[in-house]
Amino acid sequence: PPSNNPYERTSLLTFSRFFTYIGAMSVAIVTVPAVSSLGGGNDATGYQRLVFILVIIAVISSWIAFFNTKERTVVKGEKISLKDYKNLLKANKPLLIVIISVILSGSANSITGNVSLYFFTYALGRPDLVPLFMGTAALVIFAFPFVPAITKKFGKIKATRAVALYQIILGVISFIVYMTIGPNVIYVLFVSVTTIMCSALPIVTTISMIADTVDYGQYKTGVRSEGLIFSMNSFALKVGMAVASGVVGYTLAIVGYVANVEQSQT
Repeated sequence: PPSNNPYERTSLLTFSRFFTYIGAMSVAIVTVPAVSSLGGGNDATGYQRLVFILVIIAVISSWIAFFNTKERTVVKGEKISLKDYKNLLKANKPLLIVIISVILSGSANSITGNVSLYFFTYALGRPDLVPLFMGTAALVIFAFPFVPAITKKFGKIKATRAVALYQIILGVISFIVYMTIGPNVIYVLFVSVTTIMCSALPIVTTISMIADTVDYGQYKTGVRSEGLIFSMNSFALKVGMAVASGVVGYTLAIVGYVANVEQSQT
């Protein structure tokens, strides 16, 4: 770990997430115009070429990080057999709780992202606003600097729970209002910005809590298993994205979606 101090971890992860979101949102903003440009009118070709370029950038970036990152806090590694994994996970209840939250929040966020192209194209009739909508997520970086101070004052668990609850309530209210007033570009963008700003704290503290569960697992079992725990976090993120893709895909199929035509009321 970069530090044995939980609050220092949160500060470091805040810095990391700041640049992560800049990269992610840059891709989100340029995707639609880049696909159009690279594909020459063929979206399938455009996406293939864009992904190829992004993969090259990702591989080069990963190698740069690998060769230039040094351990500051060295922890003696322990060999763990596959049969020990079950007992380690069973003893680490906080880890399972955080992993479930990662899957659920990841699914919700991915569903919003996946459905946005269809929503702006067919509900609002403004596909040109997709890059702007995706770009609003970048505003979360302005809330990141406040995360370490908030978690130090109120604690990660209490602060994250309060903010997450606020997000849920805001989401429910926003959808009720949307169903009342109908499609409205300004309203949709306003709600997007508001919810994004509220997500800064959970984004950072969730991954920080994953690091904390490594310490908890060692406390309960005497075995330190960073590899297992952080691989579970990565797996949970992939599960969340897979669930989101399935939900959006099957929902579109059920309601009879047909691409590039005027949609039915359903």
